[in-house]
Amino acid sequence: MYKALLTVCLLLTILFFRAEASPIVRPGYLNPGIEDATESRVLDALDELFAAIDNGSVADRLLVREHAGLTKSSLSNLRAPAPDEGNPEGDRRQLINFYSLSPDRYFLTIAITDSNFEEEEVEESASPPAIKMIVNLVAQDHDGSVEFAIPLQHMTRHWKSETVGRVTYHFRSTLNRTRASHFDSRNTAIAEKLGVAPEAMDFYMCDDYQEILALIGFQYDRESNGMTRDGYGVDDGVIFSIMNNEDFSHDIFHYYSGKINRREDRNGITEEGVAYSWGNAYYTDPAGEMIEQRALVEALAQYLAANPGASARELFENNRKIFDLAPEASALSTISSLICDEVERREGMPGLLELINCGRKDAMDRYFETIDRLVGINRGNFNERVGELIERYE
Repeated sequence: MYKALLTVCLLLTILFFRAEASPIVRPGYLNPGIEDATESRVLDALDELFAAIDNGSVADRLLVREHAGLTKSSLSNLRAPAPDEGNPEGDRRQLINFYSLSPDRYFLTIAITDSNFEEEEVEESASPPAIKMIVNLVAQDHDGSVEFAIPLQHMTRHWKSETVGRVTYHFRSTLNRTRASHFDSRNTAIAEKLGVAPEAMDFYMCDDYQEILALIGFQYDRESNGMTRDGYGVDDGVIFSIMNNEDFSHDIFHYYSGKINRREDRNGITEEGVAYSWGNAYYTDPAGEMIEQRALVEALAQYLAANPGASARELFENNRKIFDLAPEASALSTISSLICDEVERREGMPGLLELINCGRKDAMDRYFETIDRLVGINRGNFNERVGELIERYE
């Protein structure tokens, strides 16, 4: 009985702290310039939204219908951690800007801070930053019902749009239609190879990852500080470009693969290999072009020729980065792309699907076990067989 009572008290205490953490602090300096009743309605709805975020279930009635799935994905990153000994007060959310965009639309900025951030090797004279995120949302007031959205539509309202096949591109000034057509073709081809229906996409052209963050509501995110060379998607049928490039073939493979293969079965080494082969290396080269498999295989061959003591197996197992084309390009994924091609050539899609689904856990061992069974490549003959695949590559 005592243990049960103690458990109930503990749960109530946690719920109390989480409830206390959810409302947004409303400083007196805010000046939205709207009627008091409207201001209160919007702010009360904002508190309701964040309470729902913390409970892990945001009702559709709180979201603007367009791109509601993408908004919900972005909002999920705002869920406050439960207070603990290191951060007894939990996250603090404070509204720092609130202004009208139109008679029924409002722009809100929320600063999220914490009290337990520990900065490594911080100078004695410096204090650790407490800002965790700065978040922007757009609120719409429809006959007394307030709905929220990420600022994507507002911030791109003056952009141009053009549809290429199944993909609608949104961009500021110019579109590389050759790249766009290439991606549309791959979007269809990759889906059909996996036996799923190719989907229509909205594709937003962004200069870098920081611009993407701003479009989905994160004016600042401490965890993404300094990141520039990534894209984002597919989320609710929306893609955000990698360094303003119209091709998203690498992650389109992962997206469609996820529709037919279970997450716990999908082997990351295989997935990256197929994505490098059917798509590209994800990252752009110094000229802004996507890095294709051919360029990487040629660079790998040149590296091995220039370094006679180098081992393809060592490059593979240690995921060495040896390419000048991009610092992120992977020798492991390049070699895996050749092996995946060989599996597909000899065993067809059934063999490739077996390799894709050979297991997420202990990925390297499961990968070696499966390629040995399918095409006879193992740790003992790896260097020789990979060398043959490089020589035979066309």
